[in-house]
Amino acid sequence: MNLKFPEIRYGTVKHTAEHPVIISSKSASKYIFDKLDFLKSQIIYEPSELSRIDVGKYDTLYAIGGGAIIDQAKIISKERNMRLVIIPTIMATDACFTNVAAFRENGSVEYIDTGFADEVVIDIDYLLTVPFQYHLSSIGDILAIQSSSKDYMTVSPLTKQHLVRISLSLVKEVYACRDILLKRNSETLELLIDLLITKVQLGLTLQSPGLEEGTEHFFVYIIEKYLKQHYLHGDLVLAGILVSSVLQNWDKHESQELMYLISQIQKNPTFLADVNLEGVVEELLAYCSQNRSINSMLCNERYSKVIEIEKLSWIKEFISEK
Repeated sequence: MNLKFPEIRYGTVKHTAEHPVIISSKSASKYIFDKLDFLKSQIIYEPSELSRIDVGKYDTLYAIGGGAIIDQAKIISKERNMRLVIIPTIMATDACFTNVAAFRENGSVEYIDTGFADEVVIDIDYLLTVPFQYHLSSIGDILAIQSSSKDYMTVSPLTKQHLVRISLSLVKEVYACRDILLKRNSETLELLIDLLITKVQLGLTLQSPGLEEGTEHFFVYIIEKYLKQHYLHGDLVLAGILVSSVLQNWDKHESQELMYLISQIQKNPTFLADVNLEGVVEELLAYCSQNRSINSMLCNERYSKVIEIEKLSWIKEFISEK
């Protein structure tokens, strides 16, 4: 298990492994045939099929795909003590940079300590062929700091709060760099990657996911079961931040700034109109009161006593504007 932050390299994969094996999805495997000549002869295994082969005869595991593939590869790499090289085909999450794998359990996300990948190869040219909206969804996890920090600051020791303020500087950078984000080009990608890497490194310093996972993420875990189709995690988180801005009593300027940014970089979260938003929020508040810790959202009765569900009406007006 690699305990050091992965080596980040821009470009394409170099042929350094003697006995490589690939884990990829069918949708991501096109990258292999377009870019990696030396791996064309290798069998591409779906994650569910990898357990059927003798992984012991391979020395390097290549994970080519998005967050789900990457998380499964990190678990396999740890279990089989294999060198891990990650080639993300979408920059929608920070999964390729972290030392944990996420999985759903009991309506929330749990984490397995897997160690880091040995190497992360970022192919900007290939990433630019992917619909850019997928990459921009990663902004959701960065802006999540804006709402989760409000939860975290209520319980974190004073010795940690300067780190929270440093993390909030990432949020300020997103707003400050809005024009770069709207370019949707290589400069945008490099900015997103730098922000994701910095977020992960700050999280490691804090030694708690509480700064990255608060009200907004728990809203996502609840609403997912009511949605009729799959949505990118980051897009759901952005919707969760909108709801958090009501539950946490953000000031008007802060809320308007968030709405403007969302309207500029993505489609408004119209899927919120397809669910009983008031019912989801009531379920969320009940969940909060039952799960109070530094590692869970703190949107509890302290909020619910002063927040009227009717205040969510402005969110409905906002999502109907586009």
